[in-house]
Amino acid sequence: MKRPLSIMLSLAAINPAIASSKDSADMNSVNTRTPIDRHALVSRHNVVLTKFDSERPLQVGNGEFAFGMDITGLQSFVPFNTMSQWGWHSSPLPAGKKLTDYQMPTMAMHGRQVPMPLPDPKEPELSNWLVGNPHRINLGRIGMALTKSDGTPAVKEDLQNPRQELDLWSGIVTSRFSLEGVPVTVTTACHPTTDAVAARVESPLVNAGRIAVFIDFPSDRRSEFDNFVGSWDRPKPEETKMVLKGQTAAFTRTLKGETVDPYFVALTWKGKAALTPSEKAPHLLPLVIQKAEYGAEDKWFDVTDLVSKAVKGNQLSLFVNNDLFGDPILKTVKTLKVSYTLGGQPLTAQVGENQNLNIQSVPTPDRYTLQPAKGEAKDGAFSFVASFAPKAIPRSNSDATTVFAASRDNWRHYWSTGGAIDLSGSQDPRWKELERRIVLSQYLMKANESGSLPPQESGLVNN
Repeated sequence: MKRPLSIMLSLAAINPAIASSKDSADMNSVNTRTPIDRHALVSRHNVVLTKFDSERPLQVGNGEFAFGMDITGLQSFVPFNTMSQWGWHSSPLPAGKKLTDYQMPTMAMHGRQVPMPLPDPKEPELSNWLVGNPHRINLGRIGMALTKSDGTPAVKEDLQNPRQELDLWSGIVTSRFSLEGVPVTVTTACHPTTDAVAARVESPLVNAGRIAVFIDFPSDRRSEFDNFVGSWDRPKPEETKMVLKGQTAAFTRTLKGETVDPYFVALTWKGKAALTPSEKAPHLLPLVIQKAEYGAEDKWFDVTDLVSKAVKGNQLSLFVNNDLFGDPILKTVKTLKVSYTLGGQPLTAQVGENQNLNIQSVPTPDRYTLQPAKGEAKDGAFSFVASFAPKAIPRSNSDATTVFAASRDNWRHYWSTGGAIDLSGSQDPRWKELERRIVLSQYLMKANESGSLPPQESGLVNN
């Protein structure tokens, strides 16, 4: 499928009869009107976020490949997905089953029995497998490991004054925050024609040795509409092989199931840095509280914020009682219900009043940490490019600056071609929201849905 043209259409293009019904004087008047300021039209709808969100990522992408990020500009605290049009995998068939065991049920249609691609009532497990395979895979997670001045790992609550802006005109995301009063700026973009994401991290913390970049790989796990694709708690070191040469780390990932699907990742950086595998520098799987409720019967308090703040170092331990959460229903034994993710895998926990809740994380099995050398980063900046492909990636001299420039050129061309609708002259106060939805839909279309395969409901966000 060819990449679609921009969906911005002038009113005359929508209905040519409107234009043809005008006399020549009217048409001359229309043709001499001031052109739409496309940059202003697009830029007034730049996306700005000022708080952490564990469910709705910003994305950069090119239709074939997309990278979801948290408020840091990477996947530092939440394992959002990195997905492509080519990254597919099939899990093992149910034990003892083969594809020919499935038979399509038949339905009466116009006097005859017609096979229909519906679940086989005699093979429910196999039918369920067919629904979920093949499925897209999460190609990997790239984030920052931030360290506080006392040497402990920073958590999302330690971020101060976060502000993240997606510049729609360039396709570049700029994320700013402070850690213990020290500013950090992260710039993120996707290459328009290759499956690569680039980032530049600027902060005094780089030269202080308190910022590192990590790349992590999940095992396969079928999931539907989950925020996070893959499993982070199944150690399978044989899935990943790494070769380090100069300032490039080449990874080969092999997922085994009904199909054996290798893919390749190249991490290239500028400046002095050391790459360390997980067995030499273990990190705990990220623990993220999704929802927490305390109560009984039909009376429940939302205590998500309280429980989230109790997570320390990806571990949770607290004593559940009314002193902590309040008393939503008197003279009744209460229960704390918690929904959370551990390494992206959705889990639940439930404990009664006056009991301890303990959720322990485990080390990540497949993380590699890239630590810039102290005092070596020019201007306190460190940049890298992560490339993904279904075939071995040839050595590339591409750097973050090149990716940023390519992103600017490509998105400028995208917004500058095709028709455009500027609603700012409308007297209806709803014009701006309607225009915002048009523009953001165009961004999502190019990032998620303009690739070689017809888009599914969720594009390249999740399965």
